[in-house]
Amino acid sequence: MHVFIFTLVALCCTVFCWSVKPILADRAPLADRLNALQETLSEIQQKIVKNGESIEKSQSQLWKMHADVKQLQADGWVQQADIQTILARQASMLKTMQKYHEDRHKGPFGSCGLEPSKVSGSYLIQLERSTNPFEVYCEQSAYGGGWTVIQHRTNGSVDFFRNWAEYREGFGSTTGEHWLGLERLHKMTSLHRHELMVETRDFKGNYGYAHYDVFQIGGESEHYALKELGSYDGNAGDAGDALRYVVGQNFSTSDRDNDAWPTVNCAVDRHGAWWYKDCGPSNLNGRYQNTNEDLEAIYWSTMSDGLAYTRMLIRRRELELENRGIGMFSN
Repeated sequence: MHVFIFTLVALCCTVFCWSVKPILADRAPLADRLNALQETLSEIQQKIVKNGESIEKSQSQLWKMHADVKQLQADGWVQQADIQTILARQASMLKTMQKYHEDRHKGPFGSCGLEPSKVSGSYLIQLERSTNPFEVYCEQSAYGGGWTVIQHRTNGSVDFFRNWAEYREGFGSTTGEHWLGLERLHKMTSLHRHELMVETRDFKGNYGYAHYDVFQIGGESEHYALKELGSYDGNAGDAGDALRYVVGQNFSTSDRDNDAWPTVNCAVDRHGAWWYKDCGPSNLNGRYQNTNEDLEAIYWSTMSDGLAYTRMLIRRRELELENRGIGMFSN
């Protein structure tokens, strides 16, 4: 990454400094200004190579030099044809740097905790160099940031009564209602230890959260079973711990009845898909509706009146690894 920026800035220096200087070598004041700009470019190069100074600052300095060239034109120091050529090349270099800056902030990153801007939004993450990146929504404001959203319900715009293949691969949009996908969730929680946050809000505005300091699910051969769940804390006491009861339970969908109830398909009975044991005590992928009389509705433990909003988020626990860099994979 730094080699690319070094080359870009060096090329910018070649285009700008050495194209203008011969034209105006006999103008001492201008020569001083060009020398100052050359020194600025050298400083940018050194800082980028030494400590990876932000692209934003480097880009800002280059834009300033672009403005200086225009001022030289206004002062009558350079002929029109020459200055237009220089400005066109300078603009091309700046556009290239801006595109690199934009692409850099889209990822891929090793996790949401490694995303450098710390602004919530959709980004690409790549778990390993040998795997393909995929898009996630990174929550960077709530609960210290660094969270990857794996499930989101907010308005009923997406149907969550889906089959096994769809829950395995994921569905919906990261900017709205979605399910990230069991296979991705398995790979994420298997490669690194993760914690889980569950957020809920009913139609009256009552908010709840449940936090588990460890969360891991198995692979498809294990029916994506909820393998491990750490210590719980939340704002509803022990009554808010709605996952403890299903630890070790397989994931079920309408076409894969993996629950522990031999005579009932809980996914069909609850109109959803979940780590069902005997169809309770949680159903975050149920039918979106405002009711307290339908077991097909979205519910979580004591919040059983039909939920208006839910989010499930996971975060890597190895914070020391996330502080080693911005997390961008380099060639």
